[in-house]
Amino acid sequence: MTNVQNIEQEIAQLPKEKQWELLNYLLQHFSPKTEPQENDLPWSLSLGLGKEVWNSVDAQDYVDQMRSER
Repeated sequence: MTNVQNIEQEIAQLPKEKQWELLNYLLQHFSPKTEPQENDLPWSLSLGLGKEVWNSVDAQDYVDQMRSER
C-alpha cells in the first residue's frame, strides 16, 4: 500500500466535518497563487462607479423591500 493510499484511508475514517476542515486547509495552503494580469484594474478604481443609479433610492427602503420579497 502506498503512502497516498494510507492517507486516503485515514481521511475516510475522519468525521465528515473534519474531512471538510482538512479540504479547506489544503485548498488554502496548496492552491496555486495567481498573479494579477497586466490588464487587471485595481478595485479601488471602481470607487463611485454607478452611484448615479442609487441617487434617488433610500437605502433603508430598498433593504426593507428586498426583505419583504423573500
